[in-house]
Amino acid sequence: MPATLKSPRAQSLQQLIEATRFSKTDWAMVLTEGCHGRIGTAPPAVGKVPVLEMLQSFYSVAERFHSPFAQAWEFREAAILETEVVYSERGGHLKSVPCAIILRTLDGFICDLRILLDPTGIPSWPFVHGG
Repeated sequence: MPATLKSPRAQSLQQLIEATRFSKTDWAMVLTEGCHGRIGTAPPAVGKVPVLEMLQSFYSVAERFHSPFAQAWEFREAAILETEVVYSERGGHLKSVPCAIILRTLDGFICDLRILLDPTGIPSWPFVHGG
């Protein structure tokens, strides 16, 4: 059964995460100025601009997140989403890898965003060795 978040704010964040195109403007509206972000094994990004750059790099490689989420849990200001990241192999075939998204909010804005996945095998992955 597809999983969705319950609160209206969390549902709008879910729609943003599930979008097939990266929108810097939309993401900037939901991040705190001092937010933290981390994708895979890359070092953390700290601050709205570095997190936006990190997300833009991520969406340049990832086609999308699988929608709907497999599981979704909310507890107070935190949410955990179980999904898959869909990407194109060389040759154009779509593949996916399991992924968990952990986000924490402060006053309704994302202050911590972690996209946990194993990027091994994803071509053109921008975060190899913290790059």
